[in-house]
Amino acid sequence: MKKQDLKVKVRKMLKRKSTRLIPPKPAPRYDDVFFDGVKKLLLTIAVILICSTAYASPFIVCDPYPASASVDQFVLTMDGATITVDAKVADNGSTSLYYDVGSIASGTHTLTVKAKCSLWGVESNSSAPFVFTRPAGSINAPAGIGLVK
Repeated sequence: MKKQDLKVKVRKMLKRKSTRLIPPKPAPRYDDVFFDGVKKLLLTIAVILICSTAYASPFIVCDPYPASASVDQFVLTMDGATITVDAKVADNGSTSLYYDVGSIASGTHTLTVKAKCSLWGVESNSSAPFVFTRPAGSINAPAGIGLVK
């Protein structure tokens, strides 16, 4: 027997032994694959819901200030009460007012706004008064419900 043939046989034997030492992986069951996919989907939905912030509506908004203006707060005076609101920062660094008035009482309200740079302690002049009315509490139930062909 040639030396080359002996090397080939030894390699074949080693290959056979190494494959016998590692047990084959069982094929995944359909249930496992299905439930793994469902788990990933539910986890993704949970992360999206947790990470997103819920807002009601409507909102008081203003035109954006450029990032160079350093506006970081707005001072709202609504019906004589003063409210300080952090500015909403856009991707480009600009800032604007975004205030949720969904929970205010029904009736007519008067609002003025000042922009504020808290770093330098500078405030703008008040805006012109903005008057808006929140309608009374409820809406009538739908009427005339039926089937059509």
